[in-house]
Amino acid sequence: MSLTAKNIYINLPVKDLRRSTEFFGQIGFQFDER
Repeated sequence: MSLTAKNIYINLPVKDLRRSTEFFGQIGFQFDER
């Protein structure tokens, strides 16, 4: 039986949230604004 992750939650402190979400969005991550 193999397990696969469907979601990954990362909590990192950042100085500029807008720049951070743009960067991670450009490398393929999706964000749930909830």
